[in-house]
Amino acid sequence: MRPLAPLTQNALCMLRAVSGFANGICDYDEISEYTDQCDLQNARCDVDVNECDSSPCQNGAVCRDSTTDSSISVHAYRCTCSPGFANGFCAAEFSSVFLTNYYQVQCSVMESSSNQQMTGNCDIDIDECVSSPCTNGAACDALLQGANRTDSFPAAVGVETYRCTCLPGFVNGVCEYGVLGSSYQSQCASLDATCDVDVDECHSAPCQNAAQCTDSSVDGDISPHSFRCSCNEGFTSGLCNYDFIPEYSVECTLRESSQNITFVGDCGVDLDECRSNPCQHDGTCRDSNSPDPYVKASPPFGVSNVPTHPTDSKQRCCVLPGPEEQLARIRFQTVPPVFPLTWLQD
Repeated sequence: MRPLAPLTQNALCMLRAVSGFANGICDYDEISEYTDQCDLQNARCDVDVNECDSSPCQNGAVCRDSTTDSSISVHAYRCTCSPGFANGFCAAEFSSVFLTNYYQVQCSVMESSSNQQMTGNCDIDIDECVSSPCTNGAACDALLQGANRTDSFPAAVGVETYRCTCLPGFVNGVCEYGVLGSSYQSQCASLDATCDVDVDECHSAPCQNAAQCTDSSVDGDISPHSFRCSCNEGFTSGLCNYDFIPEYSVECTLRESSQNITFVGDCGVDLDECRSNPCQHDGTCRDSNSPDPYVKASPPFGVSNVPTHPTDSKQRCCVLPGPEEQLARIRFQTVPPVFPLTWLQD
């Protein structure tokens, strides 16, 4: 600042009315740090008050005033807010879209005297959830302070961050449900993430007996946090893409694993072909679910090549009573046999 010329009494009286200067009689509400310099007679009022000496900026904001930046008015200051705060000049890392849509006024206070409604001291904690960053129905939490603070916001969420609590079936946020597959655990404790990753439930290989797995990441008809197992012939508790017996109409029409709480939906059930009562003439039905389902032939049956173990789960065996017991193996697709039974070769 240029040295001031010697002042007349009239000029001195004029300077008394100028806020922001000290070393004389201050005719305004000066900051306490300059009280001694505001009650001086015959002084020049030539000291530009450093408004930052009173530490007006909050939450780690950087203070500047006219003593260091000539673009700032005398008797004013500018607070450059730390990330996560507003009511001042916001740091550059805030996106322009976010500021324009939600905090344009609170982030454009260039000095403390520019807006009567805004003190300009960076005391507003920005609500990062106001921009609805969470996707797929996730709940957003942000740490707010002062009058905006509620007990529902977790202390673990820091300033300038938000937390998305993902719905079941999604990750890349915070997961409060049992995630299918350990490979997704690292994506279940992320702040400032939006729950935008659809979990591939098939990654954990839930389907049994070589069933084909499909989930919502490839088929929109399947709910998140669920999967569909398309069962091979002879197995159920899933979606059976084959001609199954009516007795399994429920277990064979599970389009996804969450459809029925009674069944897992993983094709892990060996279908009981005897449930349809296929054997006639008082025959006893045995299939792969029966104890000792296939009896090795020996006298007096007089038959051979009867398998000890099933070659596929849809085979069944009818054991007929009578003086000449007979044993026969038939395929599920075969119509009920006519007595007396004969072997049906593969």
